[in-house]
Amino acid sequence: MRASQWLREVVYDNPIIFCTQRDNISETATLIDSGASDHCFTERLLFTLYNTLNNPLIRLSAGKESTFEITGKGRVEFLTDVDDAQRKIILDNALHTPRLRSNLILVLALDSKELYVTFGGGKAYVKTSQGKTIFSVTQFGQLYTIDISKPTTSTFIN
Repeated sequence: MRASQWLREVVYDNPIIFCTQRDNISETATLIDSGASDHCFTERLLFTLYNTLNNPLIRLSAGKESTFEITGKGRVEFLTDVDDAQRKIILDNALHTPRLRSNLILVLALDSKELYVTFGGGKAYVKTSQGKTIFSVTQFGQLYTIDISKPTTSTFIN
């Protein structure tokens, strides 16, 4: 496969989506969350741009009166399957939360990028205003989860 086939850019500014190859599937659940305040990711290897916080922040978890630590912030890149193709999703301003139980994708941030989330039939679809599906998530109990993996083409910057 030629590089031009793996890096087929979709016409949408941010997040940018590419077709690429998978490396390894994440074992951490990734949820789409309408109640989160930020994108939160537990795995440092998903960050392609990363700024370490000199003084980690402690925040409250929703509903449990427990806390979690924020150790850094940056850009997360992951792959997911959409319409029988693998797409690379880029989320800016994600928090690195290594002790959180799951990764969280903030619905409000998607909305601010003029993306639309629709729910139905046990699925949720994130789409552009033109109706192109960016990614989909599947209902699992009372949560909506997405399967993600780490891209092989990323360059990690400290």
